[in-house]
Amino acid sequence: MSSETDNAGMLQLTGLWARTSKHGTAYMAGRLGGCKVLILPNRNRQGDNDPSHHICLAPTAPKRDGGSHQCGYHGRTQQPQPQGQATPDDVPF
Repeated sequence: MSSETDNAGMLQLTGLWARTSKHGTAYMAGRLGGCKVLILPNRNRQGDNDPSHHICLAPTAPKRDGGSHQCGYHGRTQQPQPQGQATPDDVPF
């Protein structure tokens, strides 16, 4: 059976790459439009009812040609992260 039939009805959004932060944390990273996409482990997981990972979007640097961001994230105020929770700034990208 081919992967085309296995994934019928699915839409691929982007590719992700496995990375390791400078602190040794494994994560996934990629780009989607004008955003960085990060899949980070949930450091505060207390049990099976808590998610094992979080998907985070972060703005990319503005284009030098004056292009606009396509992310929808640009200009939003940063929400405080729970203590011990990774942020996109914690991982090199």
